[in-house]
Amino acid sequence: MKINCNLEGATLRTGKSSLPSGTYNLQITNCDVVQTSKGDSAIKLDYAVADGELQGRPWSEFFNVNHGTPQVSKIAKDDLFTVLTHAGHKNPKMLSDSSEVIGLKLRMVLEEEHGEWTKDDGEVVKTTNNRVIMRLPYEDGVASVSEAPAEETKQEAAATTPSIDDEVPW
Repeated sequence: MKINCNLEGATLRTGKSSLPSGTYNLQITNCDVVQTSKGDSAIKLDYAVADGELQGRPWSEFFNVNHGTPQVSKIAKDDLFTVLTHAGHKNPKMLSDSSEVIGLKLRMVLEEEHGEWTKDDGEVVKTTNNRVIMRLPYEDGVASVSEAPAEETKQEAAATTPSIDDEVPW
């Protein structure tokens, strides 16, 4: 599937189904362009845990590279560029076709987050999502570990992750 997403100007970021907090080797299993609830197009990457006790478990991440707010779009492009770079994509500044990423691997430090939101009818919905703490190159022979990331890892990621003032619903 043609994508043609130019990532010129994107920068590496350190830093979504839910996995327990931990560091995972993930393999990209699918790449697609999807429409968001607001009508923007986003790139969705599907992953599978590559090893360990959760081997094969799916996880997905969305990159809203065409968001109406430029800062949100820039963060999504930075995140996608970081994934492509650490996964060893041949040209991480340009994703032309979904087939280019299928099978690529990288490591991610994920933190499980619990939240809730209220529907219009007053029903409270509890949610569990993952926040990406850090994206890293895949290291052959280094196994996935399901555990909470070290506090210094979270602090290091927080120091290098830009924040925005907009409330983004994801």
